[in-house]
Amino acid sequence: INLTVIDNDSDHVEFLRKVGIKAYYGDVCRPDLLESAGAAEASLLILAVEDEEKSTELVELVRRHFPSLKILARATDRPHFYRLLNAEVDYVVHQHAGSAIELGTEALKLLGMRSNRAIRAARSFEKYDRKAASSLAEVHEDEQAYISRVRERVAEMERQFEEDDRYPVERVDQAWDTSALRDELKEKGGL
Repeated sequence: INLTVIDNDSDHVEFLRKVGIKAYYGDVCRPDLLESAGAAEASLLILAVEDEEKSTELVELVRRHFPSLKILARATDRPHFYRLLNAEVDYVVHQHAGSAIELGTEALKLLGMRSNRAIRAARSFEKYDRKAASSLAEVHEDEQAYISRVRERVAEMERQFEEDDRYPVERVDQAWDTSALRDELKEKGGL
Protein backbone atom coordinates (compact mmCIF):
# COMPACT_ATOMS: atom_id res chain seq x y z
CA ILE A 1 0.00 0.00 0.00
CA ASN A 2 1.47 3.31 -1.05
CA LEU A 3 1.11 5.97 1.63
CA THR A 4 1.39 9.71 1.18
CA VAL A 5 1.11 12.10 4.12
CA ILE A 6 0.28 15.80 4.07
CA ASP A 7 1.11 17.62 7.30
CA ASN A 8 1.55 21.22 8.40
CA ASP A 9 4.28 20.27 10.90
CA SER A 10 7.61 20.57 9.07
CA ASP A 11 9.48 18.50 11.69
CA HIS A 12 6.97 15.67 11.26
CA VAL A 13 7.24 15.84 7.45
CA GLU A 14 11.04 15.77 7.69
CA PHE A 15 10.95 12.74 10.01
CA LEU A 16 8.50 10.87 7.74
CA ARG A 17 10.74 11.50 4.75
CA LYS A 18 13.77 10.19 6.68
CA VAL A 19 11.98 6.91 7.37
CA GLY A 20 10.97 6.56 3.73
CA ILE A 21 7.38 7.80 3.73
CA LYS A 22 6.31 10.16 0.98
CA ALA A 23 5.28 13.36 2.77
CA TYR A 24 4.23 16.86 1.76
CA TYR A 25 4.34 19.99 3.87
CA GLY A 26 1.50 22.47 3.71
CA ASP A 27 -2.17 23.25 4.08
CA VAL A 28 -4.16 20.12 3.30
CA CYS A 29 -7.07 22.30 2.12
CA ARG A 30 -5.14 23.49 -0.93
CA PRO A 31 -6.46 21.67 -4.03
CA ASP A 32 -3.09 22.02 -5.80
CA LEU A 33 -1.30 20.33 -2.89
CA LEU A 34 -3.85 17.51 -2.85
CA GLU A 35 -3.37 17.12 -6.60
CA SER A 36 0.45 17.05 -6.25
CA ALA A 37 0.15 14.46 -3.49
CA GLY A 38 -1.86 12.20 -5.80
CA ALA A 39 -5.45 12.63 -4.57
CA ALA A 40 -6.84 12.12 -8.09
CA GLU A 41 -5.36 8.60 -8.22
CA ALA A 42 -5.72 7.73 -4.53
CA SER A 43 -8.13 5.04 -3.32
CA LEU A 44 -8.87 6.75 -0.05
CA LEU A 45 -8.10 9.68 2.19
CA ILE A 46 -7.60 9.20 5.90
CA LEU A 47 -8.49 12.46 7.60
CA ALA A 48 -6.93 12.99 11.02
CA VAL A 49 -6.94 16.79 11.31
CA GLU A 50 -7.33 18.20 14.83
CA ASP A 51 -8.97 21.43 13.65
CA GLU A 52 -12.68 20.62 13.23
CA GLU A 53 -13.33 23.54 10.88
CA LYS A 54 -10.40 22.56 8.68
CA SER A 55 -11.50 18.90 8.57
CA THR A 56 -15.02 19.88 7.52
CA GLU A 57 -13.57 22.24 4.89
CA LEU A 58 -11.36 19.42 3.62
CA VAL A 59 -14.31 17.03 3.27
CA GLU A 60 -16.21 19.63 1.21
CA LEU A 61 -13.13 20.30 -0.93
CA VAL A 62 -12.49 16.60 -1.58
CA ARG A 63 -16.15 15.97 -2.43
CA ARG A 64 -16.01 18.86 -4.92
CA HIS A 65 -12.60 18.13 -6.56
CA PHE A 66 -12.18 14.36 -6.04
CA PRO A 67 -15.74 12.98 -5.80
CA SER A 68 -14.76 9.31 -6.10
CA LEU A 69 -12.18 9.49 -3.30
CA LYS A 70 -13.35 7.57 -0.23
CA ILE A 71 -12.88 9.43 3.06
CA LEU A 72 -12.17 7.86 6.44
CA ALA A 73 -12.11 10.40 9.25
CA ARG A 74 -11.27 10.76 12.91
CA ALA A 75 -13.66 13.01 14.83
CA THR A 76 -12.48 14.97 17.85
CA ASP A 77 -15.79 14.73 19.73
CA ARG A 78 -19.43 13.63 19.30
CA PRO A 79 -20.70 16.83 17.63
CA HIS A 80 -17.79 16.68 15.18
CA PHE A 81 -18.55 12.98 14.61
CA TYR A 82 -22.12 13.88 13.67
CA ARG A 83 -21.04 16.73 11.39
CA LEU A 84 -18.71 14.37 9.52
CA LEU A 85 -21.47 11.76 9.22
CA ASN A 86 -23.82 14.41 7.85
CA ALA A 87 -21.09 15.45 5.39
CA GLU A 88 -21.27 11.88 4.07
CA VAL A 89 -17.79 10.81 5.06
CA ASP A 90 -17.50 7.11 4.21
CA TYR A 91 -16.36 6.01 7.68
CA VAL A 92 -15.99 8.09 10.85
CA VAL A 93 -14.53 7.10 14.19
CA HIS A 94 -14.53 9.15 17.38
CA GLN A 95 -10.92 9.53 18.49
CA HIS A 96 -11.70 8.31 22.01
CA ALA A 97 -14.09 5.49 21.05
CA GLY A 98 -11.46 2.75 21.06
CA SER A 99 -10.02 3.64 24.45
CA ALA A 100 -13.49 4.05 25.98
CA ILE A 101 -14.58 0.63 24.71
CA GLU A 102 -11.32 -0.94 25.87
CA LEU A 103 -11.77 0.55 29.35
CA GLY A 104 -15.37 -0.65 29.44
CA THR A 105 -14.27 -4.16 28.48
CA GLU A 106 -11.64 -4.22 31.22
CA ALA A 107 -14.19 -2.89 33.73
CA LEU A 108 -16.55 -5.76 32.90
CA LYS A 109 -13.73 -8.26 33.38
CA LEU A 110 -12.74 -6.73 36.73
CA LEU A 111 -16.39 -6.95 37.80
CA GLY A 112 -16.25 -10.69 37.19
CA MET A 113 -17.49 -11.14 33.63
CA ARG A 114 -15.66 -13.78 31.62
CA SER A 115 -13.25 -12.31 29.09
CA ASN A 116 -14.95 -13.64 25.96
CA ARG A 117 -18.32 -12.37 27.17
CA ALA A 118 -16.90 -8.91 28.00
CA ILE A 119 -15.34 -8.69 24.56
CA ARG A 120 -18.63 -9.76 22.98
CA ALA A 121 -20.53 -7.11 24.98
CA ALA A 122 -18.04 -4.46 23.81
CA ARG A 123 -18.44 -5.54 20.18
CA SER A 124 -22.22 -5.48 20.54
CA PHE A 125 -22.08 -2.00 22.04
CA GLU A 126 -19.77 -0.77 19.29
CA LYS A 127 -22.01 -2.16 16.52
CA TYR A 128 -25.13 -0.74 18.12
CA ASP A 129 -23.52 2.65 18.74
CA ARG A 130 -22.39 2.87 15.10
CA LYS A 131 -25.88 1.88 13.90
CA ALA A 132 -27.53 4.49 16.15
CA ALA A 133 -25.10 7.26 15.14
CA SER A 134 -26.83 8.27 11.90
CA SER A 135 -30.15 8.61 13.71
CA LEU A 136 -28.51 10.80 16.36
CA ALA A 137 -26.64 12.84 13.74
CA GLU A 138 -29.98 13.91 12.25
CA VAL A 139 -30.96 15.74 15.45
CA HIS A 140 -27.68 16.53 17.23
CA GLU A 141 -28.12 20.31 16.94
CA ASP A 142 -31.55 20.26 18.62
CA GLU A 143 -30.73 19.55 22.27
CA GLN A 144 -34.21 18.36 23.33
CA ALA A 145 -34.68 16.13 20.29
CA TYR A 146 -31.14 14.79 20.76
CA ILE A 147 -31.69 13.97 24.44
CA SER A 148 -34.97 12.27 23.62
CA ARG A 149 -33.39 10.20 20.85
CA VAL A 150 -30.40 9.25 23.03
CA ARG A 151 -32.80 8.02 25.71
CA GLU A 152 -34.64 5.94 23.10
CA ARG A 153 -31.38 4.44 21.83
CA VAL A 154 -30.14 3.66 25.36
CA ALA A 155 -33.44 1.89 26.13
CA GLU A 156 -33.13 -0.10 22.89
CA MET A 157 -29.56 -1.04 23.75
CA GLU A 158 -30.58 -2.13 27.26
CA ARG A 159 -33.30 -4.33 25.75
CA GLN A 160 -30.74 -5.83 23.39
CA PHE A 161 -28.34 -6.58 26.24
CA GLU A 162 -31.16 -8.14 28.27
CA GLU A 163 -32.02 -10.33 25.31
CA ASP A 164 -28.37 -11.29 24.95
CA ASP A 165 -28.35 -12.25 28.65
CA ARG A 166 -31.24 -14.61 28.06
CA TYR A 167 -29.06 -16.50 25.60
CA PRO A 168 -25.63 -16.49 27.24
CA VAL A 169 -22.80 -16.48 24.75
CA GLU A 170 -21.16 -19.45 26.44
CA ARG A 171 -24.22 -21.62 25.69
CA VAL A 172 -24.76 -20.34 22.18
CA ASP A 173 -21.24 -20.57 20.82
CA GLN A 174 -17.64 -21.13 21.64
CA ALA A 175 -16.24 -17.64 20.88
CA TRP A 176 -17.54 -17.39 17.32
CA ASP A 177 -19.56 -14.36 16.29
CA THR A 178 -22.95 -15.93 15.73
CA SER A 179 -25.12 -12.82 16.01
CA ALA A 180 -26.17 -13.06 12.34
CA LEU A 181 -27.06 -16.73 12.80
CA ARG A 182 -29.06 -15.97 15.94
CA ASP A 183 -30.96 -13.20 14.13
CA GLU A 184 -31.74 -15.62 11.32
CA LEU A 185 -32.96 -18.26 13.80
CA LYS A 186 -35.14 -15.71 15.58
CA GLU A 187 -36.75 -14.74 12.28
CA LYS A 188 -37.53 -18.41 11.67
CA GLY A 189 -38.87 -18.83 15.21
CA GLY A 190 -35.98 -21.06 16.33
CA LEU A 191 -34.80 -19.04 19.35
